Amino acid sequence: MFDSIGGVYTVWTGTRRFSVNGVQEWKHRDGSLIAQELWYPGDPNNPTREACAGLWYDGSRSLVSDVCSYKHQFLCEDIKRIHTNASWVPACPDAFYLYEGFCYQFFTDEHVADVAGDVCKTNNSLLVSLHHHRQMAFLSNLVGNSGKKTFFVGLKWDGENNVWNRSDGSQMYYSDPMWDDGEPTNEQENRCGTLNLENDGAVIRTESCNTSYPFFCQKRACPPGYYGYEFECFRIIPVRAVYEKASEFCDVDGAVVARVSNSNTQQFLESLAKKSELKDEEFWIDPNSGIKPNIRLLGTESCVSLGMSSSIILQVHCSLEKYFVCQIEFKDEGKTRVTKH
Repeated sequence: MFDSIGGVYTVWTGTRRFSVNGVQEWKHRDGSLIAQELWYPGDPNNPTREACAGLWYDGSRSLVSDVCSYKHQFLCEDIKRIHTNASWVPACPDAFYLYEGFCYQFFTDEHVADVAGDVCKTNNSLLVSLHHHRQMAFLSNLVGNSGKKTFFVGLKWDGENNVWNRSDGSQMYYSDPMWDDGEPTNEQENRCGTLNLENDGAVIRTESCNTSYPFFCQKRACPPGYYGYEFECFRIIPVRAVYEKASEFCDVDGAVVARVSNSNTQQFLESLAKKSELKDEEFWIDPNSGIKPNIRLLGTESCVSLGMSSSIILQVHCSLEKYFVCQIEFKDEGKTRVTKH
């Protein structure tokens, strides 16, 4: 293929320089880092001017950095084949422990329930959502010999609808075998759930939300390139595409174009964009997101974009090319990845 290029010596690729937390990084269009051995000797250089890279066709076919405004021939690749996480090993960030597709963190500091929840949110997680005794046994082992016996979890009484809601949005029913005998009780006073470690096992009880206890945080374990936020996984894609192609790209990962269901999710995505040189760009999001567009430009648009620096959501034509965000969907109770293939 390269032999057909003739006398052209630099051929553009989808490689760019990004600034991540003040550190300059060269990445492929799929977000992966460039291996040093791919560079031509002495490259990349001139970091103040050269932010793009191409193949130097001199027999070595190595990458060279260059000024993005220069004109070269270029190589294209089918966007659906750029990357796939069809098989991946889940991993957790430091201070979190992996169990059955989720990352857990244990805090010995004691706080009231709302403050405990805020601590979890600073790590893009939520108070743990309990669904089965295996999970409770894992948390019991995580505590070890700390001496702690009672912990806040993500379970709260909704007095308006008379239900107990977990932090992942699912309900915990009165018949659930994880409740201690006689629980739940006195919901007007005890509106929060706690995990209690007993000699004969672990049970859930109700407590006042204003009591101080240690607590557990939980978030999704995500594939490489994705970032966990609460019980979802998101990935910013540093390449422009029309909405249909963006959707096809996400589908390769078993994902969808991200649904921005609330302002907290929107702020998280904006924080991801700010870590790169794409912080001032617009990104495709799902048109059925819970947040409505701020501006509708014309009467025929059916797609939606999010301005990462302006926080403005636009309804625009689907044929425009924009960056986009992929989101891996999961089934109810925050347990299982939805498989599309």
